[in-house]
Amino acid sequence: MPDKLPADQLWQEWVKKVDEDELNIKSILKHRDGTSNWVGFLAQQMAEKYMKGLLVFHEQKYPKIHFLNRIATLLEPFSPQIFDFAEDYNKLSQLYIIDRYPGYAGIVMGRGRRRLCGGAKNQGVRPVRDCQKTGRGLIARFK
Repeated sequence: MPDKLPADQLWQEWVKKVDEDELNIKSILKHRDGTSNWVGFLAQQMAEKYMKGLLVFHEQKYPKIHFLNRIATLLEPFSPQIFDFAEDYNKLSQLYIIDRYPGYAGIVMGRGRRRLCGGAKNQGVRPVRDCQKTGRGLIARFK
């Protein structure tokens, strides 16, 4: 088994994985060669990987969780403005489950919110471009 990368290289590997997820989103949208639910899932994964990469950059351990607000709590000492994007974290965290598993289409986490992805009503079907816009907007804030 190879040795673990030092933190100053490992965070860059997280960013490479984000770039791969973004490439997949672009392919799905351009070529229609995948399903729209993966756009939302991959957008959430991009944010999660950026956040975990930031933790590694700050030489912190990253949790094996997917809820972005919880990960943001760990980043707050290094980036006090991290919760300026809490609404975006909620939207993307919901996509992690809702878009991937049957039976979750009408269930929304946190404070009874009924709208996701840039205002599209959550009825089990979400406009692909609205989901991409939500994810892209959040990711642009980290770059």
